[in-house]
Parts: sequence; structure tokens; C-alpha cells
Amino acid sequence: MRRIAATLNKPLKRSPGAYARDGVIREDNPLPHSSGFFSGYAETKWVAEKIIAIARQRGVPACIYRPGVIGGDSRTGMGNTKDLIWNIVKGCIQLGVLPDLDMLPELDTMINVTPVDYVSRAIVHLSRQPESQGRVFHFSNPQPMHWRELANFFREYGYPLRQISNAEWHEVLFSRVAYSPDHALFPFMPLFAALKAAEDPNQPDDRAKDLPIDSRNTEAGLAGSGIACPPVDARLLQTYCAQFICSGFLERPSHAAAAGPAAKSPASRVMWTACRSESALPEQASPGSLV
Repeated sequence: MRRIAATLNKPLKRSPGAYARDGVIREDNPLPHSSGFFSGYAETKWVAEKIIAIARQRGVPACIYRPGVIGGDSRTGMGNTKDLIWNIVKGCIQLGVLPDLDMLPELDTMINVTPVDYVSRAIVHLSRQPESQGRVFHFSNPQPMHWRELANFFREYGYPLRQISNAEWHEVLFSRVAYSPDHALFPFMPLFAALKAAEDPNQPDDRAKDLPIDSRNTEAGLAGSGIACPPVDARLLQTYCAQFICSGFLERPSHAAAAGPAAKSPASRVMWTACRSESALPEQASPGSLV
């Protein structure tokens, strides 16, 4: 009988008291109800887990895998550019400003991106272990990056970015971005509007924002496998940026220093060189050869 797996992406966004013990979101915490999830999308993930629970009760071997934001391949940079995090980055670059996320209650201040090559290898490995049956596995990055560090990285990469206040950010979103269909953040305006409408200054912020995510089941299951999650650091971002530019997702920075950080990562150096020459990746350094 086939093993069934459910993936619950970013399982918690509100009501940490319901699911977090000692301020930590643990893999084995029960999810008794869906109240507190902000969107219907998150609720569908909760429903998927309940379906898996029913399958387990009927004797079907099952595991649950919970990835967070899955980033591009840590070696080639290739990945999904439609995630909110990368479109916030692109939108800020388009505007030349960025918000002070410490003052924005609706957005996390930690950038927790997990490269797809790690997630895929980890899930394949865990799915082959008999002791994984019936367990839940988290795939968050144990070494995330604070928003301030991310902003500083993109400044050093060559993109001029000025930090603005919470009020100014909302003004930019609802007066400029909301009327600019070509802007990277335009497709997310309903989300921003809903988040802003949900804010209640008279109520404490009870979201699970930035709570640490425990991954001890994942760590134990991967022990000795050699499979480890690359940290969110300058090296990973250099690889991602080179691919963003090559694919046309980001404009090339005009600042002369932009080639500096790109040259520090071998994979991003290949991408950057190919971009600057406006040619395809050389055969010996194709994405397939880097896997």
C-alpha cells in the first residue's frame, strides 16, 4: 500500500497559544481546530491534514510534511518567483523604498526560505524510512535571515533602497501600487487590504509571527544522511539574485558594485557571467550539471 503524504505550508499564522507550547511550534502539536488561520488557503492545508488523519485511522501508512516558503535550488537559483517574499523584494526595488518590517504587524521580520533541493532530498529520504510512518516533519530553515539583513544585502548588491515608515508604506501601497497593474505587488493587493482591515489597535497581536519552529523529527530522521539545509545567507542570496537577473525577474542593478557580491558564489558567478554576455548558460555549467 502506498504511503500517503500531506504538506501543510506555513501552518500557523495566528493564535500561537492554540498550537505553540512554550512559545515554540512543534511537529507533534495537535491541530484541533482551524480558527485563527487568516486565509482559506491555510484552512485547506488544515483540512488536508485531517483527511490524512482519517486515512491513518483506517490503516493507511501516512506521513505529514510541512514545508514553509520553498525557495529556489541552492546551487542554480532556479525556483518559483511568484512567492510573496520575492515579489516584496522586487516591488521594493521598483519603488526604491522598503518598509520597516519591525513596525509592520502583518508581515514576518524573519526571512525563512528553505531551498527546494534540500526539501526534496529530505522528503525522499524520510519517506523511505520505516520509522517515519505516522510522524510529522517540519522543513523550516534553522538559519533564517532578518529583514534588515536582507535589505542590506540588496543595497550592497546595487539596488538603492530607502526605508520608510509603516504609514508611508501603506500610503505607497494603496495610492500607487493599487493602481499599477504591472507592479510586482499588484496581484497581492487584496491580501494587503485584508490584512490591514483585520488589524485592531484595541486587541493584542496574537499571531504566531516569528515564533521558532521545532524540527526535531526532521533532524532525527536526517541524522547521518548528509542532507542539511543551506542557511539563508549572502551566498544563497547571491545565487538567487543572479538567477533572478538572468531570468528577467529583476532588472540588473546599475550600481557598479553589483558584480562584487555576485562573484563570491561559484554558481552565481556562472549565472552572472552568462547574463552579462546575454548568452545561454555554457553547456559545462548548465543547471542540469550543477544538480
